Amino acid sequence: MEIGYVTKETVPLLLSKAYMSALSLAIESNYPTAETIGLTLSKGNLIANTLAAKIAEVSPDAAPSGVTTASITQKADTEEEEESSEEDAGLDGLF
Repeated sequence: MEIGYVTKETVPLLLSKAYMSALSLAIESNYPTAETIGLTLSKGNLIANTLAAKIAEVSPDAAPSGVTTASITQKADTEEEEESSEEDAGLDGLF
């Protein structure tokens, strides 16, 4: 159980905690909001690319046109770099 005293100094912290909890819940439940739609779309894109890569491995003829395991690996690496730079930028405002 957590206790939070509402004072002039703690209101921003309590609001931040409530916002992060709501955002986490929206992301986990795939609830589309202005803040979560980008993450939801990138998650769907990652799943689609993974499935396309698996199809290309099993049967290269059945893979969607222009899809190779190399192109998918390159896209995944680029997306991971973009996400890590966004996460780094977001944490600077908190500290």
